[in-house]
Amino acid sequence: MFDKLEELVGRLEEINMMLTEPEVINDQKKYRELMREQNELTPIVEKYKEYKAAKDGIEDSLAILDEESDEDMRELAKEELNECKETVEKCEQELKILMLPKDPNDEKNVIVEIRGGAGGDEAALFAADLFRMYSKFAEANRWKVEVMSASENGIGGFKEIVFMVIGAGAYSKLKYESGVHRVQRIPSTESGGRIHTSTATVAIMPEVEEVAKKNAEKTGGSFKRTNSMEEAFKDADIVYPKSWAPFAAMEKRTNLYGEGDFDGIDKLEKELLAQNAEHKDWACTEELMKTTKDGKALYLHCLPADITGVSCETGEVDASVFDRYRIPLYKEASFKPYVIAAMIMLSKFENPQDILKKLEVKAAPRIME
Repeated sequence: MFDKLEELVGRLEEINMMLTEPEVINDQKKYRELMREQNELTPIVEKYKEYKAAKDGIEDSLAILDEESDEDMRELAKEELNECKETVEKCEQELKILMLPKDPNDEKNVIVEIRGGAGGDEAALFAADLFRMYSKFAEANRWKVEVMSASENGIGGFKEIVFMVIGAGAYSKLKYESGVHRVQRIPSTESGGRIHTSTATVAIMPEVEEVAKKNAEKTGGSFKRTNSMEEAFKDADIVYPKSWAPFAAMEKRTNLYGEGDFDGIDKLEKELLAQNAEHKDWACTEELMKTTKDGKALYLHCLPADITGVSCETGEVDASVFDRYRIPLYKEASFKPYVIAAMIMLSKFENPQDILKKLEVKAAPRIME
């Protein structure tokens, strides 16, 4: 481990020198990469220097104890020796942790989802407290918080809130927060002074933008995030519009189907269509398609699609655009059951390929009754 640490000391010195070179300063991509590596190495090297200083302190203290006859000096040397031994032991443990392989997601921004669990309104208030706690933690780390969606309960709580934490190392410090959080207290909603137990679930997900960018570069393409439809369509090879229905709405629809509440489903669909009508700039139009690469970008879409003038008055795609790609779209949709079946099989069996081969060899007829 210590040979590796010496290499890291040399590498950090090399990076510090490189960061002062004009050609590196002018190459912003290289400069950012070196700065990121410098930030990763600095805490390790500083802890290693603290360890070496403590080791030197032990040697100095032992030398004094061997050579010094003055009792006061010997007492001071003993105190120094004990302190240095404690520091060495502490630094060794911390260095072991610092030298562990890093999670590739550690430096990414993070998406946090908090939901009130058991406890009704008190659980929603607890979810709001958790949101404030994470916001304060982000502020202390000089990170930025952006609320993506929120469902309030009317008394200051959140049934659900989703937000992004933007900053270096956000995922590394928040990834262990996932799970069920519990609180026992007398809530403000309680008039009788009884203690309530409430829960809230926290989900932590790393942002995947950097992964998408790297994958795009590997295939000779590019990836960027934009809020402009015009910019997104310009010179694009493939157009795959994002669904306008938020995840919470899709989840609600799934629950309504499970409950058999078809009136509730109809009501939700009308709410979503009304919301969609407020964002006409989201629609995939003929004019936008003309701005794609040679005006011939491949149009893909999750089915079903809200088609302007067909399934609704104002939808997310022009009928003429959808019509040109109707056959490939329906072909794409037909793969979905097989993809889902494959995902289920992969999650349930350790060696799915062996099972499939055995079934193929067995060649038993499948009889559906």
